[in-house]
Amino acid sequence: MASKCKTCGSELMAISIPAFAGKDGPVVITFSNLPILACPHGHEKKMVDTEFPLYVLQTVTKNVPMSSLQGFTRKQHVCNKCNTPLDQEHLETAHFEVRLSWKETQPFGASLDGPSAKCSSCMTLQLIKTTKVEREEIPNAIVNAFESIQLKR
Repeated sequence: MASKCKTCGSELMAISIPAFAGKDGPVVITFSNLPILACPHGHEKKMVDTEFPLYVLQTVTKNVPMSSLQGFTRKQHVCNKCNTPLDQEHLETAHFEVRLSWKETQPFGASLDGPSAKCSSCMTLQLIKTTKVEREEIPNAIVNAFESIQLKR
């Protein structure tokens, strides 16, 4: 059954939003060509599926290289490829691109900018994975992006 606009009753159409972003702390996520359902009269914008936000979060966090934590009492961030300790004194903001595709929709993009370090051994650039980045800043940046275009579940 097709979704209908709650305001006018028109059938919601599949469209894509060219570019928009959300931010939380140092983390910024930018979406391009995001598929949504929209009222042809501009009343309502809705996600293509209720599971869509979880898919976006899981896919982004799975595909952006992130450091690992090692150590029991003196934890330190190490490279996710070669386990070399990372220099956290000289972090930079890095840009990571992720391509996503949800069911039958057109592929779309997400780019994540956040505090990162380059491994001195293998030169892998990776996001510094902290509990705050992983559990707060990335999810909140996604929510803030969706809210910036008044996208509803």
